[in-house]
Amino acid sequence: MYKMNLRFFLKHISINEVTLLSDINKELFIDQSGKSHYNEINNFEMEYFYNFITNLNSNSLYTVIPIISIKNNYNEPYMVLSKSILVTKYSSYKIIQYYIYSKYLKSLEDFGIDGLEDFHLILKYKKAKLDINQINKKFGK
Repeated sequence: MYKMNLRFFLKHISINEVTLLSDINKELFIDQSGKSHYNEINNFEMEYFYNFITNLNSNSLYTVIPIISIKNNYNEPYMVLSKSILVTKYSSYKIIQYYIYSKYLKSLEDFGIDGLEDFHLILKYKKAKLDINQINKKFGK
């Protein structure tokens, strides 16, 4: 029965608007201690966002931090575009792409940068673990 509640929960993450980790009730105990992975997005192209989202595991929740890197090296300085975004296989790739692109434009404006000609958009992501008991309490059994 828990899979139904988990799936219900997962199908409501970043659908009509971006769901930030900070938006989620702390009672759900989202554990983000897993290993980070990196996915490069080429020039904000929608196809790359589509491929990223559709290749996620259907029973998992992920945190994503969008970053801009000039050298495509995680050990070199980079710019974080947003707080942690929650995504699932059911999330709207269009909503995610629009949100990250708007954060990119805002960052350029805030820092007085005319534009970055040679940069890498990288999605730093990791699988998040949920406390299923808390989800069952929140969404019913």
